[in-house]
Amino acid sequence: MKHHQFITAMAFLLIAIVLVFYFTPPLKNLVTGKIHSLSDFFSTATSTPAAKTSIAGKTTGGVSPYSGKVKIESVAVGFDGGEQRLYLKSQVPLGQSVDVTGWRVITDTDTEYIPKVSPAYKSFLSEPPADIVMKNGGLLVISSGLSPLVDNLRLNSCMGYLDAQYTFIPSLGTGCPRLTPAELSGVSGQCRSYLASVPPCTTPDPLSLPGTVGDFSCRATADKLNYDGCVSDHRNDNNFLLGEWRVWLGVPFMPYPHGAIVLKDANSLIVDRYYY
Repeated sequence: MKHHQFITAMAFLLIAIVLVFYFTPPLKNLVTGKIHSLSDFFSTATSTPAAKTSIAGKTTGGVSPYSGKVKIESVAVGFDGGEQRLYLKSQVPLGQSVDVTGWRVITDTDTEYIPKVSPAYKSFLSEPPADIVMKNGGLLVISSGLSPLVDNLRLNSCMGYLDAQYTFIPSLGTGCPRLTPAELSGVSGQCRSYLASVPPCTTPDPLSLPGTVGDFSCRATADKLNYDGCVSDHRNDNNFLLGEWRVWLGVPFMPYPHGAIVLKDANSLIVDRYYY
């Protein structure tokens, strides 16, 4: 009797083991031959892929030739309704460039196209917008807020004056060209000392200029110390245009606090994915 009970118990135990192997995915794979060794089994059993937000129906498409050459560097999703920002960095090889105009930034809640921008903002002159053509190290900052100047911008070496006049988040941080010794050579020593003491990117108060009211040379030189005067003097410099662009969308475009972003080129091919 005891022998019969032992055989029955062993049979139930064997059936239970087989069921566990079959219905537990890593064990089932071992039984069916999809895992060929115990080391593969333990690797499969313990590895759990990180949970990532999916963008259903939007991540399809081939890989862009610019994959790895243009990257979503970082994002700021905006705490409690704050301004959102996405930083796009160009890593194309030296001597090459990439036009990102018309590319799409796709999130779980929105799709935004990268627009053209003002090629060299001038408060006194309107110019048609231009494509965003990025070289190695180029940076595009896309914000959900509104532009302080209405236009989307390519930064230039004079924009420190605008930074001092308007609130940009993040700061433009470009600095400003200083007056050269040649520009200061035609003014009096008193005027020269005063203008040399003016902090960078600061427009002097006309009432603070030294000398007589008729010192037109001092006033003419002081008039260069503002954004328009700087652009007039430096727009043809080789380093006038900088490799940074700012685009303001005017609407939130990233879910808070977590989500996924897909960057697609003009041919709807995937350039980069970013999870936050």
